[in-house]
Amino acid sequence: MDFCAETQVLLTHTNELKEVHLIDKLNLENPLTADEFIQWDESELITEMISSEEILKVVLPNNHEQEVEELNSNPLPSITHSEAIEHYDNR
Repeated sequence: MDFCAETQVLLTHTNELKEVHLIDKLNLENPLTADEFIQWDESELITEMISSEEILKVVLPNNHEQEVEELNSNPLPSITHSEAIEHYDNR
């Protein structure tokens, strides 16, 4: 490694150590591990959308109740943030 690369690596590690030190100064009683955070994130449901019925009332002329009932009989499932991102990434 040349001097410039070694200096860059040293600066990167120094900055990381400063960040770790600042986190340690927070003195958290029950910090989450990375695995716990990921599991918590996967269990959190995303904000619910307005119902299909509410959307159709605005979109459909003359309020077609039969179409509204058909759509309400098959509601969209609730998914977590991680599931939404995974489905998006797999497109």
